[in-house]
Amino acid sequence: MRRTLLIVDDEEGPREALRHIFETDYRVVVASDGYEALEAVGRERVDAAVLDLCMAGMSGIEALERIKLQYPEIEVMLLTGYAALESAQDALRLGAAEYLAKPCDLVTLRAAVARLIERRIEAERRTASLAEAHALQRELDELRRREERLTAQTEIYSGVLHDINKPLTVIVGLTSLLTRQLRETTTLEGKAMKAFSERLHAVAKQADNVAEVVQRYLSLLRQSRVESNRASANRLLLDLRELLQAYPALTDRRLNFAFLPEDLEIRAHGTDVIQMLLNLALNALQAAAPSTAVQVGVQPFPDLAAVLKQSGVTENRLLKAADFDAHAPLLGFRVSDSGPGMPVEVLERLLETRPPAAETPRRRGLGLSFVKRLILLNSGALVVQTAPGQGTTVTLLLPLWAPGPSKGPATKP
Repeated sequence: MRRTLLIVDDEEGPREALRHIFETDYRVVVASDGYEALEAVGRERVDAAVLDLCMAGMSGIEALERIKLQYPEIEVMLLTGYAALESAQDALRLGAAEYLAKPCDLVTLRAAVARLIERRIEAERRTASLAEAHALQRELDELRRREERLTAQTEIYSGVLHDINKPLTVIVGLTSLLTRQLRETTTLEGKAMKAFSERLHAVAKQADNVAEVVQRYLSLLRQSRVESNRASANRLLLDLRELLQAYPALTDRRLNFAFLPEDLEIRAHGTDVIQMLLNLALNALQAAAPSTAVQVGVQPFPDLAAVLKQSGVTENRLLKAADFDAHAPLLGFRVSDSGPGMPVEVLERLLETRPPAAETPRRRGLGLSFVKRLILLNSGALVVQTAPGQGTTVTLLLPLWAPGPSKGPATKP
């Protein structure tokens, strides 16, 4: 591709002479003053320009300044018949790459223009290399995020399946016991028959609940990579309520859900949000005293400042992703318990800004490190209110898809 050279001189003779000199090597565009030069660079893809310093109307210095302001990538050389130190300094300060005094020999002139073109080519190479480096960095960042999300999901599903395995083992053992009792008993009548039927019905119901949990998780896992980055708040809470129905901790504790009167949508992966809410709810159920309730709700906020004001905490109780937008509309999912409060060491580890290392699921199943990892992956934030003996409230903040109600029929409980 022939490079384009712009020649600007208000005298026709020197302008045409320069055109004749360079037209065999470059595509030459000419202008008779600074105004035509500005029109030319707006119209043409100019690689380099040769400007006469002294021109009527707009001087070469002024033309240089305007060209560099709008198109800094164009390499410029000034020619002058009145060489002065001050004008040379101005030219260099405004971005000129070359400054020659007239008259100059043809070899020097050609070499100076060649240097301009070479500088332009080298700058394009650097720009292309930088763009490639940025693209590669984006790809690496995306691969890292995918790996972290897959690691988190693997750990979470491992913990969930581990927890579900326990009631399944009990169900299998109890079913075997009932089957053996049935084989060893010739007749079942009266109270024995009623008790046997009730136990068998309870086993079947619990097995159905566990199977539903497994199927729901498998469905979420299949959809997680193809779903849009958009989820309904009320739908998420409904899914959470169904997932929690089979957990043993609910036998002596209660879960109270507060839904939105008009559904809203968040900009996040629904599967990841379910995983975070499930983990927070399980931790709250384990911390809550028997016969007490865990509260789960959702509320819109105009920005982070409104959340902090309502919760009465400062930013030292806040965990947020690097790309979290504190000034955008948010939706806050809140989980509250009346337990002993979060231990200081657990709170400090949770609020560290660096991503957590992969962990093996502990005896209780899911850990707060999973929540932390998914918050950082979904541009979210977490606000923690806790005090010894006064319980814990955790608010998961995610960006709203839109500041108003979602279009279409709202999801209601």
